Amino acid sequence: MRALQLAVFILFVAVSALPRFGFAQSGDSGSDPGAPLIAAIPRDFPPQFMLDEQRKPGGFAIEIMDHVAAMAGVRIEYRVYPTWKGVLAAMRSGEADLVPNVGITERRAKYMGFTLPVETFPVRLFVRTNYQDIRTPGDLAGRTVGVISNNIGYALLRDAPDVTLDIARDPPDLLFKLLAGHVDAIVYPEPVVWHLARSMKVDHQIRSVGMPLKEIKRGIGVALDNPELLARLDEAVHVFVGSAPYKAIYVKWYGRPEPYWNRTRVAGLTAGTAIIVLFLAGIWRHLALRRANTELRRNMLERERAETALAGSEAKYRTLVENLNEGIWRMDRDGFTQYVNWRMAAMLGYEVGEMEGRHMFHFMDQQAQDSFRRNRGEDNGAGEEGREYELLARGGERIFAHMAFSPVHDEAGEVVGEVASVTDITPRKLAFEALERSERVLAQAQAVARLGSWEWDFVEGRLTWSDEIYRIFGLEPGEISPSYATFLDIVHPDDRDRVGEAVNEVIGSGGVYSLDHRIVLRDGAVHVVHEQGNVHFDGSGRPVRMLGIVQDVTERKQAEEKLRKAKEVAEAASRVKSEFLANMSHEIRTPLNGVMGMLQLLRDSSLEPDQSELTDIAITSGRHLVTLLSDILDISSIEAGAMHADFQPYSLHEVVQCVIDVFGEKAGDKGLDFRFQVDPTVPRLLMGDGGRVRQVLFNLIGNAVKFTEQGAVTVEASLLGLDAGQPLRLLFVVRDSGIGIPEDKLDEVFLPFRQADGSHTRKFGGTGLGLSIVRRLVSLMGGTISLESSPGMGTSVYVTVATGIPRQLVEEMSGNTAWSANGKPGYRILLAEDDPVNRIAMVRFLEKLGHRPTAVNNGGEALAAMEGGEFDCVLMDIQMPGMNGLEATRALRNAERFGDKATVPVVALTAHALSGDRERCLDAGMNDYIAKPVDFEELSGVINRNVLRT
Repeated sequence: MRALQLAVFILFVAVSALPRFGFAQSGDSGSDPGAPLIAAIPRDFPPQFMLDEQRKPGGFAIEIMDHVAAMAGVRIEYRVYPTWKGVLAAMRSGEADLVPNVGITERRAKYMGFTLPVETFPVRLFVRTNYQDIRTPGDLAGRTVGVISNNIGYALLRDAPDVTLDIARDPPDLLFKLLAGHVDAIVYPEPVVWHLARSMKVDHQIRSVGMPLKEIKRGIGVALDNPELLARLDEAVHVFVGSAPYKAIYVKWYGRPEPYWNRTRVAGLTAGTAIIVLFLAGIWRHLALRRANTELRRNMLERERAETALAGSEAKYRTLVENLNEGIWRMDRDGFTQYVNWRMAAMLGYEVGEMEGRHMFHFMDQQAQDSFRRNRGEDNGAGEEGREYELLARGGERIFAHMAFSPVHDEAGEVVGEVASVTDITPRKLAFEALERSERVLAQAQAVARLGSWEWDFVEGRLTWSDEIYRIFGLEPGEISPSYATFLDIVHPDDRDRVGEAVNEVIGSGGVYSLDHRIVLRDGAVHVVHEQGNVHFDGSGRPVRMLGIVQDVTERKQAEEKLRKAKEVAEAASRVKSEFLANMSHEIRTPLNGVMGMLQLLRDSSLEPDQSELTDIAITSGRHLVTLLSDILDISSIEAGAMHADFQPYSLHEVVQCVIDVFGEKAGDKGLDFRFQVDPTVPRLLMGDGGRVRQVLFNLIGNAVKFTEQGAVTVEASLLGLDAGQPLRLLFVVRDSGIGIPEDKLDEVFLPFRQADGSHTRKFGGTGLGLSIVRRLVSLMGGTISLESSPGMGTSVYVTVATGIPRQLVEEMSGNTAWSANGKPGYRILLAEDDPVNRIAMVRFLEKLGHRPTAVNNGGEALAAMEGGEFDCVLMDIQMPGMNGLEATRALRNAERFGDKATVPVVALTAHALSGDRERCLDAGMNDYIAKPVDFEELSGVINRNVLRT
């Protein structure tokens, strides 16, 4: 009745307060109820404030604040600060709108208002339960008292004479200091101490003494600039404090108050009652005779009342049994059902009364019956011990039940039957079986992966291993009791310090450690394991446990070692191959350069027409041989990983002009329409490997002209990604109207030494290396290549390469140049060449171009010539006896004695034509590079280009 009255009262107050809170005012212009208010709270101040594992705020103050906010019609968003100092700073700066359950003080009232008190904190003095030397605060003289620096206890005792203060980090540290005897007493708010002690199960080891040192009233603090919010919250606190929900929250976090009837009061009451009983016994004796006379008259009445009470008791018993959450099953001595309550019947799918008269074995299969008989034999008949049985429901479903039997006696004490309390444990049983299956699957998976798991409980000091960890360590499951020391004994001695440092680091700072280390088995075998560990901390930041895994990676490490050795063997083979290719390049190109040079000189001499024709044929064959050699060396270099793209500024227009000069005449001789179109948006200078781009175009256009008898060969160049903001790519499209490629041969043309027509009677020559090199060069430059072709209709090749635009275009350079009488530039050329044939050919050709060559045999002679003469350009062979070309160039660039001569352009003239040779030449200080055998037209262009730059 009182609860109903309280509910009506609360409802009345809430309805009355609606206008004040603005709940029923249609024209309310207050703050948006959907906009949350910022409530500043400390991170850890139990039981007022605490964070759960999901970092969600909770505690007495949070639950009170949530109820008050709901009554006031406002929404709260909690913002967590590390300390109370941060909370109060947030209120002073305006970051927060309110603070739940903050101490009401005059200093804080300068920047916040307070609602009515939500609770009162008594600050008490606590000692250990068995410590009798301190009974009041006056006994603290000469004692050590534990306090927290930012708490009221410190303020109360800091000026107390003859009291030594021991400053604790936090409440748990404070309590531990008291329990460990580091301090004689502690001073702290009483609710916090008791909550912490109960949570740690040490509340029986401490007690409070004396009267409270101080009482702290705590209310909701609100910013002074929001009086309307303060009024709404104050009204809500007034209504809520003392209500049933408030009491429930208080009991939840602080526990129930000590009952009134303690031992002292009960003892006093017992003594008083005894005196009263003795007094009344005398009176009763006096009245006994009078009562005896009336007893007979009451017998009949009492019997009638007893029968009525018995009937009522039976009704109450039946009502109780029918409403139990457990099944009740009564049987006679032979096991036949006499009674079941409705829950028992429903458990097996029957109506009430349908089970009566049936033997209990009717509801069990044979296996369950055998188990029942066996268990009853072990129990020596009926007993109260519960066991699990499988029962059969009406539909044949199996029900797992826990059955506890108790005997039923008659008036003579004879056993006439049994009553069983039956609980349906099917969900729990199925969950347990599922858990067992999951554990078996996990164990099997760990065995397959050779991976085990472990858990280290720091609080209890217990380390547990899965069965697979025992097997990884060469032990039988459960053979030893695992510990950290046992684990370190198994770790290889050379790895123990590293493992220990990793474990200690994550325990101290958190995170995960992951490392590979060795272990030593009992038989002396050394295995390699991969280990990981993750530390978990409690709400106060203390490590409580670590979880981790151990995986045997011995086989993987062995495979990696084999792979590493195989890689070293492959790299050694690649180096040998590269060295062989370099030597072969030099040995083949050097005499070939002499042959080609002499043939070109011979062609420019006075020859008969048939002699001139034969010379041209020899030169053409030599060039084919040079192309074949270059292709073979290029593809070998790519396969060996020795070729790299050089991302430098280059002129696409120079590349285009070179292509037109080379293939324009050939296309004209066949009557083909040859066009090279460059999109106007393509800049004059691009970033990339111009030499590789030229090589790709030479191969593609050379094939197009080669396999086209009539029609046209067109080349288009454009820039992709300029407007879309994507990475820039240069697109080339080479189209011809030639013989085309069958669809089933499109992929084969990119394979080395393969052509679309691979027969012995094929019309066109060639090695089939061109497109294979093109595809690899395009890939090297970060591009793609694709083909479209139809037999007899022609072929289109699409090539993209990565490119860029230089920040500043290279300015055109010009200078005064001396010209010879025949219109060709005449330069002073220093030629360093050790091969006599090549030296003669180069000197003759330079003289034909109008230059003034000076020839020397090696690098040392070249430096001597530079020191004593003036030259416009140096042609420097690389491989020479004594001082080679690279050494001579470095000396020229770095020696002070050469002065301004150190800047004379040096062009590498070498038979080393593998990838990387150009880079080595440029790194040595050379300006350009030309490979043997030398094409004299190309050499002329290289000389002119480098001399004009200086």
